[in-house]
This record gives sequence, C-alpha cells and structure tokens, in this order.
Amino acid sequence: MDEINEEVSEYKIDTSIDKHSLDDEWVKQADLFWKYSKLANTFFNAYNAAKNNYNVRRAEIEYAVRSGKIPIGIKITDKAVASFLDTEESLVALQNDIAEKKFHYEMYNSAVFAMEHKKRALEYITKLHLSNYFAESDYDKYRSSMQLGQ
Repeated sequence: MDEINEEVSEYKIDTSIDKHSLDDEWVKQADLFWKYSKLANTFFNAYNAAKNNYNVRRAEIEYAVRSGKIPIGIKITDKAVASFLDTEESLVALQNDIAEKKFHYEMYNSAVFAMEHKKRALEYITKLHLSNYFAESDYDKYRSSMQLGQ
C-alpha cells in the first residue's frame, strides 16, 4: 500500500503546474509524458504476458485433466473440467497476477492522458500569461475601471 501512496504522491507532483515557472514546466512536460508512456507500455506488455502465461497454463492443466493425468474424482465433462479449472490454485494466482498488471497498466495509461491534459493546460496558462492575465489583480482592474468612469 505504501508503494501506491508513493506513486500517487509522485503523480500529484508531476501533474501540478507552477504558473510562475512556465519555462521549466514546458521543459519537464516531454520527459513526464515519456516517463508515463513508458510505464504504461511496460505494464501493457506485462499484462499481455500474464494473459498468455495463464492461457498456456490453463491449456496444460486442461489437457492433463482430460487425459487422466490429473484425476478430478468425477466423470470428465465440459462443466466438470471448467469447474475444476476455475478453482485450481495456480490458475487463480495467475488470474490475480493478470488483474494486478491490468490495474497498473490502466493507472499509467490514465496518467498518460493526464499528461496530455497538463500539456493543454500549460498551453492555455501560457496564453493567459502572454495576454497579461496575471499582470494585475482584480482589485487593480476594478480600480482602473472606476477611475475611467469618473
């Protein structure tokens, strides 16, 4: 659980924007996008490998059951074999591994999407900065408009 908390903490730092250091934010953006894309790709490959590993192991066990090498104690029917496979401990462990890899893949894939959103946010903040949006406070704008109206 600590590992997930650390990842969330790092993610929050990576998605935050310091509007007073836009040049630094732009420089970091490409590296952050690469970091999360690479992690998403790594877990996507691990997820696919885990699924393939599960399918191979399931086929091996099913073959062993149907050929009588693994006795299941009842008549071998499609339902009996399917029930045996659904409760076989090594297959359940492999399914849990698949679920974990899928979780990490989807988490990092979402982070890639968040980095795209951050890029758009940086573009708009830069536009606001260039239009002097941050140059005066609302009070200064109000005071200026009141003086013009006199």
